[in-house]
Amino acid sequence: MVQKKNNSPNLETHGEGSHAIVAGRDVYVGMSRKEHESILRQAVSDKTIELKKEFKNKSTIKEQRIIILQAELRELNTQLNNLSESLEEKEKTLALVSGELETRKRETGEVRYQQAEEAILDGNTDIAASLFLEQLELSESRLLKEQEKAANSAFMLAKIHATQFDFRKAIYFVEKAIEHSPQNLTYVGYAADFYSKIGNYQKTLSYNLSRLKLQISEGADEHSIAKTKHKLANTYNGLLKPKEALPLLNQARDIFFPDALKTPLSGILYNSYGMAYLHLGDHKNAQKYFRKAIKFDKKNLGEDHPNVAIRYNNMGLVFQNKKIYRKAISWFEKALAIGLDKLDPRDESIAIRKINIGVCYIELKDYNNAEIIFDELIESESQLFVNLPSELANVYRISGIALYNNAYSGNRTKDEQRLEKSSEYLKLAIDMIRDSGNDTLNLTQTLSFMVCCLRARKMPEAAMPYAKEWLDLASKKDKPILPEVGIANYNLGGLYLDLEDWEPAVRHISFAYKIISSLPGDQQGLAKTIANSLKKAKAGFGTNKLNP
Repeated sequence: MVQKKNNSPNLETHGEGSHAIVAGRDVYVGMSRKEHESILRQAVSDKTIELKKEFKNKSTIKEQRIIILQAELRELNTQLNNLSESLEEKEKTLALVSGELETRKRETGEVRYQQAEEAILDGNTDIAASLFLEQLELSESRLLKEQEKAANSAFMLAKIHATQFDFRKAIYFVEKAIEHSPQNLTYVGYAADFYSKIGNYQKTLSYNLSRLKLQISEGADEHSIAKTKHKLANTYNGLLKPKEALPLLNQARDIFFPDALKTPLSGILYNSYGMAYLHLGDHKNAQKYFRKAIKFDKKNLGEDHPNVAIRYNNMGLVFQNKKIYRKAISWFEKALAIGLDKLDPRDESIAIRKINIGVCYIELKDYNNAEIIFDELIESESQLFVNLPSELANVYRISGIALYNNAYSGNRTKDEQRLEKSSEYLKLAIDMIRDSGNDTLNLTQTLSFMVCCLRARKMPEAAMPYAKEWLDLASKKDKPILPEVGIANYNLGGLYLDLEDWEPAVRHISFAYKIISSLPGDQQGLAKTIANSLKKAKAGFGTNKLNP
């Protein structure tokens, strides 16, 4: 049989003994169809047998692989079960350890708390504070959330800092106590009292109102509610709102005063009435109630009780407001004497009474005594200044004014040393008042003395920024005070005059003259002084016109 390959493209042959397929494939020639079909069937049979053998071999391999995988799976399941059992054991162990740890921490906390209480009884407040702080941190930790104990530890820390006259730290811890126990009347009441100590009467008001609301919701007795209303009245007095204070005092009086002279709170209530009338400018009624308070407290508490000293100080305020300064000093000194004898030297009452005395000496132009008082205050580093930093600014301000005035008092020539010290104190006061962001009235006054002090020291360039700030503040007030605006312009113009900067000197002094000369007769002397300065400024500017 002959076999040929035909690679011609698209060639087809026709005839009985031939079979052709598309070019590009083998073509068998000289073979019948049956022979060809037989060959093909044999090929199919052979291929089928071959495939079956191959499939059988592959099936065997797969089965073996499956057996292996199943064995591996069983091993993994065994390991997983062992791991689960191990994890359960570890969780049980961890739970036991955690429980034991928590118990130990609780026991440790109780021991620390007892130790702290014992330290307080022994007078070791620093040790007590450290132990209470440790207990507070322990109670707030993740494994031990004990709200009540955390609150109580924070409260004890607040009380310790209050006994040390550090009311800012006391406030921090009492507010922490309130975080843990917001409905606790005691904590809220102490927060109000502590804020009162640092002069923050808005926060005092907020806490006293919260206390009253809690008392009413809990159905507190009328005497407890009356005490809170009395505290609210004192807060309104602190805010200089006597009209809000008086109705609350009347409500408290109706409960506490069924028989006034037998009620322990009489002296305190009389004093509160006196303060309300003092802020109203009713000096007659203020004196009446302060005298009642003094009489009651001397009889029931003793003549040298600190409460009596408070009444003496407040009586001094009445006479200070009435400008009877010698009598005011007498009352302040009586209050100070009791304070020095009975109070802790760090008590802010002592510093406040010294400030009151010093202010009266300045009003009396007794600058030597004023200077002595304020030097003592600055050197004392009173706790008052920690709790009320604004008071330190006030002391520097008044001391600087006293030194400035004392530099020219009597027949002495200008005292350069006092002027230098005055400008130093006034600068400190200005910086502190600026930092506080309020007290504009005291700032303008302090700036005015600073300008005068630096001019007296012949330092016009140093004085210039203070003079500009003074004029700016005086002009921007809701209701500018004309004499103040005029004097501020005059001083700024005077500085330009000192610097021989004629144009702004003429402008500011002219404006000052226009304001001051238009005021009533008691300003005419100042108007003449300003006219003379204006004449000098115009002469320097190259004109002889006298009228602005």
